[in-house]
Amino acid sequence: MSPITAYSGFLPPAEVDRAKQQVFAMREHWHDPTPEKHAARGAKGKFVLLGSSLYRMNSLSDLNLPLKALMLEEFAWLYERLFDVLGRTTGRSCKFRKDLPVPGFHISELDITPTPLEMHIDNRIGEHTGGLTSVALISLLDAGSQGAWLEYLDGDTERKLVYEKGVLYAWGPTLLHRIGAGSLQVKPGESRMTLQGHFFVDPDDNKNVLFF
Repeated sequence: MSPITAYSGFLPPAEVDRAKQQVFAMREHWHDPTPEKHAARGAKGKFVLLGSSLYRMNSLSDLNLPLKALMLEEFAWLYERLFDVLGRTTGRSCKFRKDLPVPGFHISELDITPTPLEMHIDNRIGEHTGGLTSVALISLLDAGSQGAWLEYLDGDTERKLVYEKGVLYAWGPTLLHRIGAGSLQVKPGESRMTLQGHFFVDPDDNKNVLFF
C-alpha cells in the first residue's frame, strides 16, 4: 500500500490552467529564498515561492500579512476547492489560522539541475501547536518536458512518484522524501509549478487547519 494518497480530479484541466495563469500574473510577488544558491552555479532561471512559507520563516512574526490577504482574495476559489476535498475525505471542516501562512506555490524556471536535497520529513508545525503533526499536500500545475516527480523511501526502497496535473497528493509526517531534483530543470519558456500546503487537526474544534 502506497504511503501517498492521490485524490484524482481535484482540478480539471481548465482550472489547472487558471491557477497557473494567476500565479504568473503575480510574478512581482515571487520570492527567491536562496538567491545566491543557484546563481553561484551559473543558473539564469530561479526557484521561487509565492506566499509565505513556515519552513522559510524564522518566526511567525515574519508572516507577510499583505501578501496573505492578496492570496486569500486571488485564490479564494482554489482554497474553497481544497476545503471541499479535504472536508469530504476527512469528515472534518477546514479553516485557516490568523497567524499562519496560507497554501502557496513553488515555481522553478531553473536551467540547471540543482544539487539533490537530503531526504526529509514534513513536520514543521509541532513547535507552534504543542507537538501536533501535519499532513503534506501538493498538486502539480505545470511541468517541464521531462515531467515532475517526488522521490521517497518506502521502507528501505527508494521510489519515484511522477505527478499528474490536477491530482492532489497527500502524505503523513513520517515519510522521508525530496523533490526530484532533475524535474526542477526546465527549458526556456517552461516552468515547474506546484500548489503546496499542509494541514493539521485543531484539537479544540476538530477542524483541519491549512497552512504553507
